[in-house]
Amino acid sequence: MLTQTDGFSVSEKNLLLGIDLEDVRDQIPDGIRYEDRMQVNVDRILSFLRAKNAFATFFTVGSVARRLPDLLREIAAQGHEIAAHGDVHTQLTRLNPESFSEDLARNLEALYDAGAPRVKGFRAPTFSLTQSTRWAHKLLADAGLTPEDLYQELARRQGVSGLDEKASRKDG
Repeated sequence: MLTQTDGFSVSEKNLLLGIDLEDVRDQIPDGIRYEDRMQVNVDRILSFLRAKNAFATFFTVGSVARRLPDLLREIAAQGHEIAAHGDVHTQLTRLNPESFSEDLARNLEALYDAGAPRVKGFRAPTFSLTQSTRWAHKLLADAGLTPEDLYQELARRQGVSGLDEKASRKDG
């Protein structure tokens, strides 16, 4: 059954919403000079989700969890899932298995320190869980995490190829 309110349709059984909780200012030179809008923007998202009686998974980087632990607690308190997204949003293609394990451990520690309940999911930054980084699947499983391969699956179903090449071009 679909419901529609203010032009937004929600399937009561089929809504899948994932939100990357990262601060783009961390990814650009001198980004700190821009206004921090994280709290305001997430408050707006939470308000919207409450109004729609909808829930989301917030794929959260460790740096945000360390800087805004109260925000993470509020997200979890409202019933949303908190999942891992890397410690500082480093693409898997820039890591090796050892550095990824360390990055993931820092990410999980930050999420748990901020009060996140059991973390079960992981979304790789910038679509970087590809054939060339398939080594990460075992490390994620060892950490008790399930990788989110939504983009890969949607691309496969739609006949899109070349995601490995696109992710590699974003590296540098």
